[in-house]
Amino acid sequence: MRITHYRSVLFIASGLLFAGACNTEGGEVTVDDDPTADDPTDDPTEDPTDDPTDDPTGDPTEDPTEDPTEDPTGTETWRDGEWLLVASDAIPFGQDTYDLTITESGDYYVVYGRDVDQELWAMQSSDGGVTWGAATQVTNGETWSHTLRDKPYIISNDTDVHVIFQDQQAQGFPSVLWPRWYSSSAGANLSFGGPNEAPINPANNWNHFPQLGFRADGELWLTWISFGLSFNKEGYFARESNGFQPELLTATQTPCDCCQAHLLTTESGDLMYAWRSEWLDNTVMKRDPVVFIARDGDDFFSDEVKMSTTSWAINACPQEGVRMAAGAGKVYSVWADTTAGPWTTWLAESSDNGATWLPEVEVDDTMGDNKSPNVAVDDSGDVWVVLEEGTQYNLLHRGAGDVDFDNRMRLLDPDGSDVRDPIVVSNAGETAVITQDITTGRLWLYKP
Repeated sequence: MRITHYRSVLFIASGLLFAGACNTEGGEVTVDDDPTADDPTDDPTEDPTDDPTDDPTGDPTEDPTEDPTEDPTGTETWRDGEWLLVASDAIPFGQDTYDLTITESGDYYVVYGRDVDQELWAMQSSDGGVTWGAATQVTNGETWSHTLRDKPYIISNDTDVHVIFQDQQAQGFPSVLWPRWYSSSAGANLSFGGPNEAPINPANNWNHFPQLGFRADGELWLTWISFGLSFNKEGYFARESNGFQPELLTATQTPCDCCQAHLLTTESGDLMYAWRSEWLDNTVMKRDPVVFIARDGDDFFSDEVKMSTTSWAINACPQEGVRMAAGAGKVYSVWADTTAGPWTTWLAESSDNGATWLPEVEVDDTMGDNKSPNVAVDDSGDVWVVLEEGTQYNLLHRGAGDVDFDNRMRLLDPDGSDVRDPIVVSNAGETAVITQDITTGRLWLYKP
């Protein structure tokens, strides 16, 4: 059974049913061999094999032993997808060393760290990931960070391809973390030129989560979170039309510098930038998922909107950020926190390009601790979520217009191995999960 968990408190009272017949003599308890034979109240129409501990008010068609990872109806065809090998030479260890994008024309572009030289390489596929063009080197000796907090990203608008990452330009303390990106024309024959950087103030030496996004007219925007030696945690953006000069993003609360931020281009051409804000409530640090919106035609971010109905109190660095997806006229956001007790993944939905959000719902209430989600929405409005549950990762699907997600599917690659750090992407009628074998490091696509 699946219950959609809204942000409210649900109290369920349960009773204990004890059934049986016994005789008590001299303090001894003896069980009658056949208690139903001499029970004058016994209902002769009752099924004697019925389990008296079953819920008599429950759904008689429900199977209490149902496996929450299986398809109980046999109709969830998305479980019968195909696995496609992307690369066998990827860095086998580390987190978030790859990314995938699907363009409006249906082309796939992937970037990944190659094990032999520790450089970033990119490839293109025009047949849904079945075959790939030759891998092209992107980086040239940079120390590109690949932690849970910072990862490489690849984007394309079918004209250009950009790969951005955080370049660790100085080791030790204070280190220097700088956004850097390379660009190529789109197509099978990628060729990346020299590096690009924004003229960031050197005092802001730690610059996290750099990402690029396209406006509707093709203009490129850059976003990042700056955290300098003065501990001035701030959000910045830079526009191609302004020479990528850094511009401060006006916010009422500072961004969490260790929680992944996310930049999204919506169907209408708006840019949405989400992060976890942090603010001190007496002695407790609160962290809220918020989104800023640059409406199509605007040259600034505004509309600071909180996406959750609660504030997460945590005096620690959670390394749990916000991810978004847009499609079929809606925008979705996912994040994880412990506001409900265990680690829980939440999904929020907006039908007005982020101006307002429905109360968040729990993605799956049958799991234990679950976190680190990614989300995608396809052209028909189906929602896809990947997340971490303990030592495994799951894929979940919710049909357009449905309230609940189907039973989750544990992601096991064709070698039968668990995977790590899956990313789900959907566009142009294509949906794919890119992920990595935890043993061999091979990169795979799963297409539901």
